[in-house]
Amino acid sequence: MDPHGPIVDPARAAAQAQAADLPLDGWYAEPVPAGEARALLRRLGAAGPGLAWPARLAEVIARAALERPWEAAWMNLRALAPDGRAAALAELVRGQLLVARRLRAGRAHLEVGFRLAVPHLDARGYLVLLRRHARLAALPLSEAPRPPAPLAALLAEAGVAARLAAAASRPRVPAPPDRCDTVG
Repeated sequence: MDPHGPIVDPARAAAQAQAADLPLDGWYAEPVPAGEARALLRRLGAAGPGLAWPARLAEVIARAALERPWEAAWMNLRALAPDGRAAALAELVRGQLLVARRLRAGRAHLEVGFRLAVPHLDARGYLVLLRRHARLAALPLSEAPRPPAPLAALLAEAGVAARLAAAASRPRVPAPPDRCDTVG
């Protein structure tokens, strides 16, 4: 079992019958190959306008993977959330998609999503999200998007940033003024 929660690809999300079948502690923002994202959007488009909520979530993820406008689709998804659990998942996924591209706005959505998710999480899911978000809090984010990165790379980068910040904040012991070179 992955301590960072399951990685959920959009095709798996689209195959679910209802929002309750999708894990709240999942990571939905793994980079998706363009061909897979296009194929998924074609399948969803062929299904017609009455898409189930999980399929709408998959559409948002696929649009983001192809760098197509996805905000309107996300707002629709959020408005159509069948319950508080789905609303939490919508916020978490938006935050993940933004953080995967190192965008500062993602952090706020992760926080909102976490707060909304708490009543719907078991102890394990709560700890998975808490730890993941705590580690991602050290990730340097900006207003300029970068190519999406997988969760493992984001966590590694956040770990390096946290260690550098900790080292920079440690007090330095000044060298004595009469310190001599030990070689000569």
